[in-house]
Amino acid sequence: MLRTVICAHPEIWISYECAFYRVLGEKYLDGIPRGRQDEFVNDIFAVKRFDYWRIPRENVRKILADCDEDPIPFLWVIGRLAEENLEVHKPQACHFGFKNPHGIYHVDYIWRLFPEARVINIIRDPRGILSSEKNRKTEPGEEMSASAIWTVRTRFKKMHEAHTAHVDDPRYLALSYSDLIQNFEETVRKTLDFLEVPFDAKIFDYDANARETSLVPDGDMHLHALTLRKPDPTRLHAYRKTLTAREQAALETLLIRRMDSLLGVGPEYSWLQRTVATSVFAQRLLREKAWPIWSRYKRRMSASGT
Repeated sequence: MLRTVICAHPEIWISYECAFYRVLGEKYLDGIPRGRQDEFVNDIFAVKRFDYWRIPRENVRKILADCDEDPIPFLWVIGRLAEENLEVHKPQACHFGFKNPHGIYHVDYIWRLFPEARVINIIRDPRGILSSEKNRKTEPGEEMSASAIWTVRTRFKKMHEAHTAHVDDPRYLALSYSDLIQNFEETVRKTLDFLEVPFDAKIFDYDANARETSLVPDGDMHLHALTLRKPDPTRLHAYRKTLTAREQAALETLLIRRMDSLLGVGPEYSWLQRTVATSVFAQRLLREKAWPIWSRYKRRMSASGT
């Protein structure tokens, strides 16, 4: 949603999520050796969603050939790929950004590459996150696995720790998803001020812009279809209908202090309800984690004749 809104500004282009700068960083951060150009091209096209950038292989090869240095600087290549991405999607833009859901986990790496980069972290209620995951991954009436709840808990906790580590840095801005929905103009102005970009009324037509420019690739439209129309504030609490009471109460127990710290939200279930739900959750999680290990052990023992 935030990417869709910001990309409606005529001066800004935020590329569709593809973390090749991180995925390939460990291998190529010190440069791309002249004799391994084809290897780099193969590696970057193997990165998930790089094809959404719509940069032909021959263009990547030409970028590498245009550099006289050996090894070819990785940071320079990122810059040239960003220029190519702009040329394909929005040539008039003068500000470029990456959208990457896991970027909050490697903010220091981003600043190592781009010391002046601005990092925006948009924070959503984890109950809403779990609700979206449930809609995508389960059948109607089916309960989420305890492992899925634990994954949401782990990611939110990890994000909170990263937020705490960077919250005082002037290059970092944290936004609330609910603020974006309920206080749209105020939140957008705050975001553009942070980016030092003047406000533009075209922002208000972000949904039309998204439809006209095919902002979301067809292959991922099922994940982001709601960004093509104006938001419905009532959906902020849609998790109450999607999640069972036990799922909500368990997640509240696992994250309520962090939810209060980051979003100012409190529990919706009593201490007793949360205690019972957490007990059931813990038993299910143990079964889900322990049973596969026990099954593998039994198969190994059976195969060895023990």
